[in-house]
Amino acid sequence: MTNLLDHHSSSISKILLEGDSGTGKTTALATLVEDGFKLRIWDYDDGLAGLIQQLKIRCPDKMGNVEFVTLRDKHVHNELGSLVPNPTASVEGARLTDKWVDGSSPSDWGSDYIAVYDSLTHWSEAVYYWAKLMTGAANQIEGVSSKGMVDPRNIAYTGQRAIINQIAALTSPSFNTNLIVISHIKYSERQDGTTKGYPLSIGSAIGPEILTYFNNHVLSFECKTEKGEQKRIIRTKSTFMLDLKTALPVVAELDAQSGLSKFFRRPNG
Repeated sequence: MTNLLDHHSSSISKILLEGDSGTGKTTALATLVEDGFKLRIWDYDDGLAGLIQQLKIRCPDKMGNVEFVTLRDKHVHNELGSLVPNPTASVEGARLTDKWVDGSSPSDWGSDYIAVYDSLTHWSEAVYYWAKLMTGAANQIEGVSSKGMVDPRNIAYTGQRAIINQIAALTSPSFNTNLIVISHIKYSERQDGTTKGYPLSIGSAIGPEILTYFNNHVLSFECKTEKGEQKRIIRTKSTFMLDLKTALPVVAELDAQSGLSKFFRRPNG
């Protein structure tokens, strides 16, 4: 038996950071590097330029604390469309979850490290291409009907369960490392006529399920100040269209420049 003082959440944080494109989700990571965390990024978006510029300005001496691996599949084009006949990004990403490029085990990195998946959206795309390969549909072009084609629902289901299984592993106590999963938002109309936003993944069925794995689900967005200036915010309080939550007693809105620091215990702190 253990008491609450020994619970893993006292030193390890797992966060789902959602937001529309261009709202500063990736650049919000800069404050964590300033704080002294070591970031290891599964870069499915190939979109780290903004973060690099922020780090050059704010803490150039700590840029070496950020390592990344870019994970993108190679597309082959023909007159009918685009194919990924040999998907590797998803498999390589899974291997890195077990063993990083330096041979270390991400599940053992501990509280001084943050594993970042940027983003769930394109990670899911990579898993979808893998699912097509697994179901014998790697050469099946999207939207083009052909004799003997695999049912797209079977492909989607295979990919969805793979994503859920990986998220379950990453958010479990056995993955003893801080985690941030960055995601875009998919808005869907529900049966009661309301519109809700969920993490953009494969299809729409698993969006609500993904949320159940995170104690911290926050929103990155851009708004105008009273002076008409653009300001980026991290929101922790739910809106009409997004059910947000946090395990910490923080205010409803945080400045994106420093907001993520509120969710993590500083290294050696």
